[in-house]
Amino acid sequence: MKTWQALHTAFVVAEAGTISRAATRLNCQRSTIIRHIDVIETWLGNKLFIRHAKGYDLTEAGHQFTQSMKVVEQQILSLRSQLSFQAETVSGTLVISGLEPLFGLFAPAIARFADDNPLCRVEIQSSTAFEPLEKGQVQIALRTGKKTDVLDYVPVNLGTLRFGIFGHETYMAKYGTPESTADLVQHRFICPPIHNPRIPFSTWFDENVSPAQVAATSSHAYSTIELISEGIGLGVAPLFKQTEHMVRILPMELNWETNVWAVSHLSLYQTPKVQKIIECLKNNPQF
Repeated sequence: MKTWQALHTAFVVAEAGTISRAATRLNCQRSTIIRHIDVIETWLGNKLFIRHAKGYDLTEAGHQFTQSMKVVEQQILSLRSQLSFQAETVSGTLVISGLEPLFGLFAPAIARFADDNPLCRVEIQSSTAFEPLEKGQVQIALRTGKKTDVLDYVPVNLGTLRFGIFGHETYMAKYGTPESTADLVQHRFICPPIHNPRIPFSTWFDENVSPAQVAATSSHAYSTIELISEGIGLGVAPLFKQTEHMVRILPMELNWETNVWAVSHLSLYQTPKVQKIIECLKNNPQF
């Protein structure tokens, strides 16, 4: 017999005043209630009830027991309200991991989430590595490329990220604007430092740009854009990062795209925090 069950039964009897009414409330047999009362009185070492023909009266110990149980009941009800509020209110910290350029792309969506959920702090972790989600330290991972097949990971497609090759107006004024892919041999480039199969344009650089044409290397989108803006050479940038003075080169021939995913762990996917950020990410105005 579990003591907590017996405590609850005795409390209901104290409130109801009779075994019959308590049995109706608890939907159990009278014999079960009597057995529970015997258990809890033995456990407490005191009689809680005075039995008589019309029902059960409380002893002095019974009154003390009832008052204590009312306090416990109020604490449980308070806890229930707190948990219900927490389930409906997004609070604490939301950790989002991802490639650096993606945070620029999804900044409006993250801002909307922050406005809608002022009790929740957003923590951004820029990383080229796929942070493991099993420990729950990262709630959302923004990734590009193929759909993950990791067990218990839930990928949500957010759209397509498109890239092109750009040059600054000052570069064009100095070196001219390529009219065809054949003209590219005369130009300087800002390239990825090493081949990366996760980057959709990495193979193109390996096959079409000679070492002598490399003006600079950059492993980050924002530094590449800064170098393009300084007129150092032609480089790849996401289309959404094109500025007024950046000129796109050969858009029909030189274009790449990749899928963007919001990945969460199965154990966190249905939580209000994750559901709300995914909703914001899916409605990102940049796509």
